[in-house]
Amino acid sequence: MKNLFTISFSFFVIALTAQVPQGLNYQAVARNAQGQPLVSQSISAKFSVLNGSATGTAVYVETQSATTNAFGLFNLTIGQGTATIGTFGT
Repeated sequence: MKNLFTISFSFFVIALTAQVPQGLNYQAVARNAQGQPLVSQSISAKFSVLNGSATGTAVYVETQSATTNAFGLFNLTIGQGTATIGTFGT
């Protein structure tokens, strides 16, 4: 019984100290108008979180820069860019 209490208490403490993620991972392939990957190029990305629907008011907007790899692939973390509207935490 003592072990069960200790394990339960440990899970409770861990749950209380859990952190909200500071970003959302995003991965994509950048392509030109003809559908060809943009290989080893600097790109800019803009992310918007809209309220309610795809035409809703922007509550959070950020921009980021990245460099694509040999396949046009790039990885970013939404929430770690330069915010222009709002704050990611809210």
